[in-house]
Amino acid sequence: MDKNDYRNTTYCESFELIKVKKSQLLSEIRKEHPRAIDLYDIVKEEKHKNKYYNIYNYKCSYCGASLLNMPRNYMEVDHFINKSSFFKASEAGKMENLVLSCFACNRLKSSFLLIGKYKELLFPDKEKIMNVFFRDNNYGIKIKKNYEKDLKINEFYNKLLLSSEFRKLDFLLLNLDGLSKDPKAKKIKEKLGYIKAKLLEKRNSIDIYK
Repeated sequence: MDKNDYRNTTYCESFELIKVKKSQLLSEIRKEHPRAIDLYDIVKEEKHKNKYYNIYNYKCSYCGASLLNMPRNYMEVDHFINKSSFFKASEAGKMENLVLSCFACNRLKSSFLLIGKYKELLFPDKEKIMNVFFRDNNYGIKIKKNYEKDLKINEFYNKLLLSSEFRKLDFLLLNLDGLSKDPKAKKIKEKLGYIKAKLLEKRNSIDIYK
């Protein structure tokens, strides 16, 4: 697995130059919407959606779950800082506050309040979040030692159910996707497909709201 980022396997592309790529997309959007402040709905338009998803490698910026293993409508644009935290709700729709999220993370996070240093620490576009969470040897997402006793970090971690079994399954599925494309695994590709189908069946049977 990628020891530097809990959201990536060894087969995944890193989350790189997100700020730069967002700026490039914003420049494109500005040609059509020069005065728009709230870009939430604009980014979701078909002509921009793929480019936006590509910035995040079609993966959830919070947990790393891949669009390869879920219906397309299960990947969503999320307001990192919720609307109620802004004096003007439209400010929440600025490009820098929008992140790509899976259905589970977006719904579970909901209106979670992020204040002070946590706006930086937990912002998935920046590398600091990699200093907060890691993957253990059993593929679970854990809180790093420096933040184990931090109440706000624990609240975020529990709110998004980052310790849950389905997070491990999402990561295993992502690993299988990468492994199946490895030329060395050509002989076992059929078996990998069978394993993936079984894991997907188990993953889709989990009710995250129980």
